[in-house]
Amino acid sequence: MSDQSTNPPAEKSAISPKTPDAPLVAPGTTIFQQSEHFRIVFSNFFKTRVGPGDYSVIFSVFADVPGKPSAIAVQEEVCVSMSWPQLKALSETLVLAIQAIEDQAGPIPRTTRGIPLNLDSLTKQALISYGFSKSP
Repeated sequence: MSDQSTNPPAEKSAISPKTPDAPLVAPGTTIFQQSEHFRIVFSNFFKTRVGPGDYSVIFSVFADVPGKPSAIAVQEEVCVSMSWPQLKALSETLVLAIQAIEDQAGPIPRTTRGIPLNLDSLTKQALISYGFSKSP
């Protein structure tokens, strides 16, 4: 008589090698995982860059310049690039988040520090340089 169990061996995880005993996940299930490079940064300044089909936001902080008390440096922390459809989805999500915050906490003061007043013009110029142009 064998000592083997009648149960089949447990399947190994398709989720992550860090969790080899986890069960397999049903097809179509979204699993959120953090990359080993994931980090949280604070930003009080940003700049943007448009590309042919993508858009980037460079998040930065103002930093002191050692030995120069009146100087301010912009220290770039991280750049996030996304497709135009993702940019539009992010924009809609941010509008909803701002509305919810202001509904509960009151108006959020707007800052223009570091935001180019001609951002729309700069974006349009960049798109034209990439060959994008709407016919009149």
